[in-house]
Formats: sequence, structure tokens, C-alpha cells
Amino acid sequence: MSILDDFLSDPRSLNRAGTGLQAGGQFMGGVSHIQFGIQSRQAAEFQAAQLRQNANNALASSQRHAEDVDLQAKYIASAALATAAASGGGASDPGVVSIMARNAAEGAYRRSVALYEGEDRARELNLSAAAKEYEGKNVLANSVLVGGAQFVGGGTTLLKGAAKDASLYQRFGGGGPGMDTGDS
Repeated sequence: MSILDDFLSDPRSLNRAGTGLQAGGQFMGGVSHIQFGIQSRQAAEFQAAQLRQNANNALASSQRHAEDVDLQAKYIASAALATAAASGGGASDPGVVSIMARNAAEGAYRRSVALYEGEDRARELNLSAAAKEYEGKNVLANSVLVGGAQFVGGGTTLLKGAAKDASLYQRFGGGGPGMDTGDS
């Protein structure tokens, strides 16, 4: 007989091998879960950083847009003043003053709206970033718990296998009827 035939014909060897393979699979599953949690947290942190960068970009873009609106309002005010002066009216004419005030108010309103939109978008993106980080932490914590449970399961499998491989005397401690337990 070969070594393989001897191994395959011995139920105790098969039990030990099966127990070892089962426990090894459980340990590998535990490591896999923990690794998944770590990778998920890293991905969430990366996404959060991207969201924060987008928030900063939205804020900067809105500030630039607000400056463009402000320049446009100044240009309109200047053109209105030049038109009033060219027509022979004065800058202090009530109609001219009213038009310039209305244009200035409209420019200020549009500038404020541009800034608010950027700040609002930045706030949304920052909240999304915080949610991503929270999600990553939770996935990692859950993965560590599941991985730890699989490690415990692997240890339990090894212990059960060792118990099954023991003799009846070792498993149940002797001491049956008519047996000397040695406690005298």
C-alpha cells in the first residue's frame, strides 16, 4: 500500500485533515473580511477627499462668478452714467439715480446668489464626504467583527476536531461503573 492509500483508509487522518482544512478556510475568511473592511474604509476616505476637493472647487467657482457679476454691475453703472452725461442729463437726475440704484441692487443680489449657490453646493459636498467617512468606519468595524467571529469559528472547529480524534476515555474521562477513578 502507498502512503496515500494508508492516509485515505485511516478515518482519524481524514478527520484531522478535514478539520484542518475547515479551520483554515474559516481563518482565511476572517482575514478576507478584515481586508475588505480596510479596503472599504480606504475607498471611502478617498471618495471623501474627492468630495471635499469638489466642495472647495464649487466655492472658488462661485466666488469667481460673483466677481464677474460684480464687474458686470460696475460696467453697467459706468455705461449708465456715461449715457446720462452724453444725453445732457446729470448724474444727479432722479431718473438716472433710480436706474443706477436699481442696477446696483440687481448686481448685489446676483452676486449674493452666486456666493450662496457655491456655499450651498460646498456644504452638500462636505456633508457627503462626512457620510462617506462614517460609512467607511462602519464597514471596517463590521468587517472586523465578522472576521473575528470567523477566527473564533476556526478555533472551535480545531477544538471539535481534536475532541473527535480523542479516544472515548480521553473524551469522557473514564470513571464509568466499576472503574477506579484514582480519587481514593
